[in-house]
Amino acid sequence: MGMDPKQAAIMAVIELETKLHFDGDHDGAHTLTQTDCDSARASVFAAGHLLPSIAHSTLLFHIERAGRWLAGRGTQG
Repeated sequence: MGMDPKQAAIMAVIELETKLHFDGDHDGAHTLTQTDCDSARASVFAAGHLLPSIAHSTLLFHIERAGRWLAGRGTQG
């Protein structure tokens, strides 16, 4: 049995956070990509009507933070 959209959105952001922390702890790992952020965002938007507004906002905040980290990584050497 597959995940419902709510579970899929939450799992997508957890996976994003896991990659973010892994990359932060392992210099040069580069497992997190913009595609990961875009995919997680799409999952959150697909589940938007099923999530409480605070959960929706929090998940999007984590995605934006990962995107900012990626942008910062891109400007480094």
